[in-house]
Amino acid sequence: MKRLLVALLFAALPFTAIPPAHAASPDNESNAADARFKAIYEKEWKWREQQGGGADEDGDNSGAKKTLPKVDAVTQAARLKVWDGVLADLDKVDVKALSPKEQINYAVYRPQVENLAAEIRFGAYEAPFNADSSFWSNLGFMTRRPLKSADDYHAYAARLADVPRYFNDQITNMRAGLKRGFSVPRAVLDGRDVSIAAVADDGFRGAMGALLVAIEDDAEPANGAADNLHSLALAFAAIHARRTGRPLLAVASEVIDGTLDPSTLPTN
Repeated sequence: MKRLLVALLFAALPFTAIPPAHAASPDNESNAADARFKAIYEKEWKWREQQGGGADEDGDNSGAKKTLPKVDAVTQAARLKVWDGVLADLDKVDVKALSPKEQINYAVYRPQVENLAAEIRFGAYEAPFNADSSFWSNLGFMTRRPLKSADDYHAYAARLADVPRYFNDQITNMRAGLKRGFSVPRAVLDGRDVSIAAVADDGFRGAMGALLVAIEDDAEPANGAADNLHSLALAFAAIHARRTGRPLLAVASEVIDGTLDPSTLPTN
C-alpha cells in the first residue's frame, strides 16, 4: 500500500525533464567555444611576436633578438600561409556559442588577421614607407630600449650587424613594387634621402651610433630612458604652468634643478 501511495504522489508531481549528467549546458558550450577560440589567438599571437625584432613609434618588440625582422618575399609568403590558416580555424568557431566577452574579441581579432593577410596578399610590403614613416627611420626607435645586461648589449650589436641584410631585403621589395607600378607618389619623395643619410652615413653616427659610443664611454645616451623621462617631466611642467598661471621657464627651472618633483604634478 505504501508503494502505491508513493507512486501516486510522484505521478501527481509536475513533470520536469532531468538532463543526463553528460548533456552540455549553455555555459559549458560557451566555455568550450571560448577555449577553442582562445587557443587560436594565443597560438597566433605567440608566433606573431616571434616575427618581430624591430621597433617603431608604437612600440619596441626587439627584446633580446639578434636580428631585425625578416621582410623578404619568401618570409612574407610563409606568414600569409599562417594567417590564412588562422582564418580557416576561425571559420570553424561557433561565434554564437562564445561568451559575450569573447564575441567582442572575435569581432576585433578576425578583421585584424584579415587585414594582416591582405597586406601581404596585395604586396603592401613592397612600399615600406609613406609620407610620415619609413623602415629606415624606425631603426632609430630601438635605441630607446634600456640595455640592462651584457646579453642586451650583444643583441643590440647583432641587430646593427643585420642592418645591411635588412636594407637589401627592403630594396629588393621596393624594386619589385616599382616593376608593377606600385609605390608612393613621387611628390612625397623629395628630401627623403636626407633622412636615409641620417641613419646610414658614416657608420651610423646618428642615434644608433650614439648609443654605441655611450656604451663605450659607460655613459647615458642622449636619447636614453633618463632623457625621455626628463622630456616628459618638462611636458608636465608646461601643463602645470598653464593651469597655475606661473611662468613656464620658472616651473621648468624648478623641475630641472630638482626643487619641484614632477611626479607631484597633475596629469589630467
